[in-house]
This record gives sequence, C-alpha cells and structure tokens, in this order.
Amino acid sequence: MTEENELDTVNRQVARVPVLFLIDVSGAKRRRIETEDGNRRRVIDLLNEGLEIFTEQVSEDLLAHESVDVSLVTFGGRVKTEQDFRPIKETWIESSPPTFSARGSTPMCKAIIKGIKKLEEYEHYLHGTELAYRLPLIWLITDGRPDQSSGEIWQEAQKAIGEGFCDHSKFFFAVGLGENADEEILNNIVSKAGDDFVEVLQLEESLSMDAFRIAADCVKARSHKGYSTATEILFSEAVDLKGVNLYKASLSEADLSGKDLSNADLTNADLSGADLSGADLSDANFTHADLSEADFRAADLEGATMDGEEIGLRDIEEAGGITERTSNDDN
Repeated sequence: MTEENELDTVNRQVARVPVLFLIDVSGAKRRRIETEDGNRRRVIDLLNEGLEIFTEQVSEDLLAHESVDVSLVTFGGRVKTEQDFRPIKETWIESSPPTFSARGSTPMCKAIIKGIKKLEEYEHYLHGTELAYRLPLIWLITDGRPDQSSGEIWQEAQKAIGEGFCDHSKFFFAVGLGENADEEILNNIVSKAGDDFVEVLQLEESLSMDAFRIAADCVKARSHKGYSTATEILFSEAVDLKGVNLYKASLSEADLSGKDLSNADLTNADLSGADLSGADLSDANFTHADLSEADFRAADLEGATMDGEEIGLRDIEEAGGITERTSNDDN
C-alpha cells in the first residue's frame, strides 16, 4: 500500500490515475519467438521492454506524467508485489521500471486476488486524503492458462473481480498473448463484472510489447478525460488498435469513426449500430460479426473478409449495415 507520506509531493490540482499491472512471468516466457523484425527473442525480454515502452510513453504526456500512480504484481511460480502504488514520475520515470525473469507456474487467480486487495487498500488511503482520483485501470497480461480454472481459488478470484466492480469503480483489461492464452478462460474470469467495465483482448505473441503501448494510450486518455465504460477508453481517439484481436468484443453503438482497425480480428464481435465511417478496416476479419445498422460509409474495406471470403458493400448491406450506396438509395 502507498505509504502515508508517499503522495505529499504530488500536484494536488491533478486527479490521481491508479494503474495496476498483473503480469504473467511464468516459465514459458523463457522460450524464444520470432518477432516482426525477424529476430528471435525471449518472451520475458519483450515484456520487460514493454514496461519500458509504457513508462516512456507516459512520461511524454505532461498530465499522465503528473497523475499516474502505478503498482505491479507478477505471477510465476509465486505471486510477488514488485511495487506498491507510487507516483510513476518518482519511480519508473525517475529511475526505471522493475525487470523480472521467467519462472515457475501460472498462479493467476492468486495474483488477481492479491492485486485487487492492494488496490482497495490504496483507494482506502486516498479516501482519507483530499486528493481526487479517477477510476483505476487494471491490466492483466498473460500468455497461458492459469494453474486453476475451477474450484475454490478460481471462484475467489471471480468474486474479487465481481465485488470490486459491482459499484462501477474500476476498469479491467485482460490481454491474452498468443495462441496459448485461452480467451474463454479470460472471459470467464471477468464474467462476474459488468460488461461496461471489462474488455478482453488478444494479441499475437510477437506483439507482446504492443500490450503495454495500448495500456499507455489508455492511461493517457484516462488522464485527460473521464470515461463511462472500458470500451470508451479502449476505442478513444488516442488508442491505436491496429492488428488487435477483438474476438467477441461488445462494440454496439461504439464510435469507431476514423479508427485504424486494419488487420483486426472482429470475429463474433457485436458491431450493431457502431459508427465505422471513415475507419481503416483493411484486412480485418468480420466472420460472424453482427453488422446490423453499423455505419460503414467511407470506410476502407480493402482485403477485409467474412467467413474466409473477401467482403464487399453488398455483403455489408445484406448483413444490415449502412454504406454509401444504401444511404443514397434512401434519399
């Protein structure tokens, strides 16, 4: 928990932005994978570098630099608090973020329980001060399956998330890295929380560092503006989601106009009523997505597919979506 004098020197005119990382550092991270530049690197090294990218990007935003308080819990063989909540400018920016090595199994449930308890202690401390703060952001980043996906400890983790979010006081982002990350398990672990306050994403393992880039974008967006839902944060103008797996994402009525979603996997996503006008959807996958009343006017659909076939305006219209052509027909 943050020490009583830890926040004495912060700018009291700036609302605190609490950020909790729950990072999987299990033994599987020792393996080497091929990255986009053709090199072979250990996954754990990509995670360490990702944390440096997060720190650098936050440091470049004046408001985020002043407002973010960060905590880090890792899980690999055991659960370890690498850092309690402290101002990022006085820790990771002033010196450097923690580094970690790969070890052991994947006690994800225990890490969730411990991390949320740490966050609640920090919030309790803030309630006793005159410091304003925005709703916290929790980032769970993992590339595997947890040691327990059923039983008492699993239910306790679900309960910690469910009770922690029942008062709409936190945002939870679960990021699966690579094909070994079970998206169904991630969706299940957050199932007790309200849909508006959780988002589950999947990235190719070679893009592990992008998880931290996306986190930094969301944190910067959160520093500047209040948002009502996790979806609003994730799809705000400041966040780059190029190539992200948005399988089963709930994006009904979302404003995605002008967004770069090229190469995104939108399989089974609910896009009903979404504004995709002017968006870059090139090479995106819309298999089984709900496109009813979604606005695709002026969107780039080059190379986009549905059920393995290239998608066109007629496919969009047949799925109930809005295009330039259907709009003109209505006039």
